[in-house]
Amino acid sequence: MKNSGPFSEYHHMILLTYYIDNKRPSSDDICEIAEKLNRTKDSVRRWFRRKLVQENNVRRAKREEKLLLETDMSYSPPPEKIRKTSPFSEDQRCILRTFFKTNRGPNSHEMSLLCERLGCEEETVQRWFRLKRQTERKKSTEFEKNAPEKVEDEEEFEIISTTVSKKLFYGGPILDKDGKVVGRVTAEDVLRYF
Repeated sequence: MKNSGPFSEYHHMILLTYYIDNKRPSSDDICEIAEKLNRTKDSVRRWFRRKLVQENNVRRAKREEKLLLETDMSYSPPPEKIRKTSPFSEDQRCILRTFFKTNRGPNSHEMSLLCERLGCEEETVQRWFRLKRQTERKKSTEFEKNAPEKVEDEEEFEIISTTVSKKLFYGGPILDKDGKVVGRVTAEDVLRYF
């Protein structure tokens, strides 16, 4: 009885050697191969057919890829606009933030010294200061909108925070003596108290 299950590695090697010699064997060749491998003629015929289809598919895929590459070279889609978040390195941003804490609007002499130290164009640094002032204004107006309209009692208020960082004090709660939140810390409060 002849085998009709999957081919072993040894059988695959023999079939490949025949395939390299002749990709389309005749019926007599298939009978001869089937006899040598102790397999049915149909299983050998199917193996040759599958192998030929696989090879054709690989060739077709390569042709299509080559064609796509040729057509892609003539057409290039417009580049996507990728917005760069900041033209400054982390060290440069640290210097800018430190300077901003002391002076929110540097004059032209201070600006030129700062640009020289950072190694950047004056226009870029001016833009950074303008945007930083704008975001600070937005933050302070958002907190003022959320704060109570007016405090009736002119009591002493305590500014609460769990950290020493000025950055985290900003926007923190202002509590009265009973522990009720009566407002939020603004940028002016941070500068005044610390």
